Amino acid sequence: MNIFKKKEKKEKKPAVAGDSVEKKGEKPRTEKRASRLVLRPWVSEKSTALKEERGYVFLVRPEAGKTEIGKEIEARYGVSVEGVRIIRKEGKAHRFGKYPGKRPDVKKAIVKLKEGDAIDII
Repeated sequence: MNIFKKKEKKEKKPAVAGDSVEKKGEKPRTEKRASRLVLRPWVSEKSTALKEERGYVFLVRPEAGKTEIGKEIEARYGVSVEGVRIIRKEGKAHRFGKYPGKRPDVKKAIVKLKEGDAIDII
């Protein structure tokens, strides 16, 4: 019995350019991820006032980027996006009874639309 014996390594097949890691019938990973980055519109007094300047506020996932958010808004609502600004708000630390806790972090995107476009949120 030899306990210090090295294990033999299995040979891996070289990756071919046409091979895909995804399963059959699935969408590419970028399309699956992009379809759920924008969670919902953020309705508040300030966001309602932004409508006069063609600005709309949306709650987005923390990993969402500006270009991905813009593409998803264009695809979902059929409008042209002029610019996207991001706000990250860290959740406050609070106590819930005798237990310490923290409110969730929030990431919002302010989307400015091109002249003549509008989104009917309410």
